[in-house]
Amino acid sequence: MHQRCIDVSLDLARLQTGTEFWTEGRQLVIGNVVTLHLADSLRWQAPTLGPGAPREAVAACYRAVLAAVQSRWQAAGLAKALPLIAAAANGRDHPALDGTDPLIRRASEPISAIAAACRRRDIDGIAAHSRALIGLGPGLTPSGDDYVGGLLFAAHSLRAAYPGAYRLDGNAIDALIDWTRSRTTLISAAIFRDMVGGQGPEPLHQLLIALLNSAEPHRVLTAVDRLTRIGHSSGWDMLAGVLTGLLLIER
Repeated sequence: MHQRCIDVSLDLARLQTGTEFWTEGRQLVIGNVVTLHLADSLRWQAPTLGPGAPREAVAACYRAVLAAVQSRWQAAGLAKALPLIAAAANGRDHPALDGTDPLIRRASEPISAIAAACRRRDIDGIAAHSRALIGLGPGLTPSGDDYVGGLLFAAHSLRAAYPGAYRLDGNAIDALIDWTRSRTTLISAAIFRDMVGGQGPEPLHQLLIALLNSAEPHRVLTAVDRLTRIGHSSGWDMLAGVLTGLLLIER
């Protein structure tokens, strides 16, 4: 589920790409072929993030999850850069990545810079280096968009779980949102803006709740498994962004 998702039981075989659609009151009409009556529909609400667990426990859980994800799953998309994120979390030199993957070749330097900015809690630096990733990669929501969106979703969640502990708003993020509109697809720009504001697919919410509220690795890894099933690599890209954003808690 997602705030931009609708769950219906319909035969959509007669619809074609490019079909016009419009609203009439509380109805959604698609090409005079399908009419959805929304007046009595139920609106999905994202699960609520509660007060954060002790940050030392969250940091320990985060490191355990980061290690487990690298050893138990076959990463896709920008999650192939997880060794860079792990190195930043543990204060080690950056490892060499797969130089044959053009996406990783383009993204590794910006991701390294973003990880370093997260360790400094430098929101302006995060926003500046993120621009190199927006629109990067294939798909309706490019990998770079999903990665940066996941990172800023994690930052939003940290601010909600620990009020007053993180200064994560400001002109730099607003400028990044505006800049994104002309650098990626219309749909991706809208979903990116949602994630910056703390709205994402249900498994993304569940991941941050499990990590920040309970700090129990087994619950987090269950949420990781659900998240990484989204799209071809979107779930993996969002996960890589979240695990980079959580470097904010490491300082």
